[in-house]
Amino acid sequence: MKLLILIPIFFITSTSRAQVGFIEDVTNENGHYTSFYAAYKNINDVKDLTLKHDSISIFLLNAKKFTHLEELHLHFGNSSMNYSNLLEIPSLTNLSIDYSYVVHLPDKIYTLKHLKNLTLTHNGIDSLPYDFFLNNTIEVINLESNKIRTLNHAFSHTCNIKVLSLKDNWITELPESFYKLNKLEFLNVSKNNFVEFPSQITRLNNLKVLNISFNPIPAIPDDIYALKNLEVLYLTGTQIKALPKTFKKLNKLQSVFISEDLLTDSEKKKIKQCLPKNCKLTWTNEDYYHDLDFTRELK
Repeated sequence: MKLLILIPIFFITSTSRAQVGFIEDVTNENGHYTSFYAAYKNINDVKDLTLKHDSISIFLLNAKKFTHLEELHLHFGNSSMNYSNLLEIPSLTNLSIDYSYVVHLPDKIYTLKHLKNLTLTHNGIDSLPYDFFLNNTIEVINLESNKIRTLNHAFSHTCNIKVLSLKDNWITELPESFYKLNKLEFLNVSKNNFVEFPSQITRLNNLKVLNISFNPIPAIPDDIYALKNLEVLYLTGTQIKALPKTFKKLNKLQSVFISEDLLTDSEKKKIKQCLPKNCKLTWTNEDYYHDLDFTRELK
């Protein structure tokens, strides 16, 4: 008797879930689609498209037909997919690809002249095209959780990037020309392999938020004061035990996060004395990680 009762209940539940999934797949609201087939039937209406798994391959074969597409979100693809077809969608303003094993990006991705937001996370990317940072329309780039080791790329003063996250990569140093990203306001280089504070960062005059946590850097350079617009600084998981006297010149600094695990009471006291007026200090430990949604902060 129990079996007879359970079977119809399970059938109803499964059917309901399938129906819900079907409804979600073809939902259209302000041009947003989550099904390739539904989107293809209404191709001139598609402005925002989210796809997963095998449906990505089908979409890429037909990418150039989506002439009105502005936002594209691809999840859980694979390395065999031809992402170079994305270059055939010049209308793109927002492109997101994650968990898709995109080891190498299309060489001319910078030619997407309307692109403003680019998210390429958890893909295993180990290198970037040389001209990657030459797109003058992009404002937000998120390259978190890849395998990037170097940034030997062309940088230009005309670049408009305001938000850049390189968190959780294998980077050991920044190129000399990195300072040309002079519009940068939010920079996250946490969880990399920096053994020294990158000197190029102190030349980013518009920087407001810097997260350099979980890098074995031992000290902050004296010219840190050059970051006259800095408001928030994250130093959790570093080997920093002191701050330079010039730190007091950071008049706009509002918050500093520093690990206290390895600090003596005397060292902590001296750090407090180096803080500018009205700056809040938060002691953290190795288990602490504050991850900013830089895109939300920008808005």
